[in-house]
Amino acid sequence: MPDYLPIAEHGIMGDLHTVALTATDGTIDWYCCPTFDSPSVFASILDKDKGGHYRISPAMEGWTPKQLYFPDTNVLITRFLSPDGVGEIQGFMPIAESKEDVHRHRLIRRVEGVRGEMRFRVDMQPRFNYGRDRHEIEQHEHGVVFRSPSLCLALQLPIRLSGGLARRRVAGLPGTTGPTPVFLADRHVTSLKFVKHSGTAMMAELSAVEM
Repeated sequence: MPDYLPIAEHGIMGDLHTVALTATDGTIDWYCCPTFDSPSVFASILDKDKGGHYRISPAMEGWTPKQLYFPDTNVLITRFLSPDGVGEIQGFMPIAESKEDVHRHRLIRRVEGVRGEMRFRVDMQPRFNYGRDRHEIEQHEHGVVFRSPSLCLALQLPIRLSGGLARRRVAGLPGTTGPTPVFLADRHVTSLKFVKHSGTAMMAELSAVEM
């Protein structure tokens, strides 16, 4: 895949407050939070090195992507086809149904095996406030939390991370000020191995199998 995919190679997800652009290689390369005109969290569509991204993509070579929507919905499917298997990411942003949920911007990405088995790599590297704000990362047994001075993001996974850095689960993110978006990778994930913890980014690998 090239470093910068054309805008035509992107799908869009939104919750009426903001949107996320998802490329056909599984990368969210544009996302502002909590509103459309907020500073960016992911902006690798503009700068692949400093913009930040959230990528879920096959961990091997030789796959072909396809992107589509579930009919009459804003659920975006990014599908990867290979000789050994077919996997897909189903992504959407739930619309708040109550005033209490308005400030909770969730971006849900569901990894699923369609045929055979496919190994995926998860790579999240947020760059808050157009890459100008520093942030810290905390790992807990079901994911990681990224904390900047103005925003806190949590990546939650349905199974435990391994690697000896697990400390605790995040419940409500105590002490956080401002909006708290929660990123979720969900369902049909059979195994996950912690790969890298760089201090400002998180990488992991998972397998999706046909159910």
